[in-house]
Amino acid sequence: MKLLRALLARLYPHSLKMQMSLFVTVLFVMTTGLVGVMLVYSIQLKMRDTLVTQQYTLVESVADKLEQEIEIRRDALRHATLSVENGATSDGDQARHFLTGQLVLQTLFDRLHMFNAETLPIATYPQDPDRPGTETANYAFAESTLLTGYRLVSTPYQSIWREEHL
Repeated sequence: MKLLRALLARLYPHSLKMQMSLFVTVLFVMTTGLVGVMLVYSIQLKMRDTLVTQQYTLVESVADKLEQEIEIRRDALRHATLSVENGATSDGDQARHFLTGQLVLQTLFDRLHMFNAETLPIATYPQDPDRPGTETANYAFAESTLLTGYRLVSTPYQSIWREEHL
């Protein structure tokens, strides 16, 4: 407002008509600028709301798809556990034979593992050469430990420490 008064004071020698037209022009430009800023801010808020809504919808649809896939896999596992024979839970060969016959589970899962009541692994499909069975002496880390006399951690869990620190 002070700027406007200074401007008008400078134009004082001019006519009242000139002063009023300058005042109305400045007022119009300021009002137009203010309305423009308000419109830009309003558009930003609407765009932000739209993006939030779209992201929520996308996340919700992805979560629904994942939930459906989990349900399908869980139901397939439930049906497969009903057909497990009693001998398959204790004998590794029978368990491996059972897993080999489960074509539906093989298409749904990359790997199939069967555990006994004590949560020890009985069978794996497809057979993993690094896990030959439930006997720990067959594992590579046990063999290396027995040969060298040093503790050895299996390869996925390599420590940052060297052997001289152990």
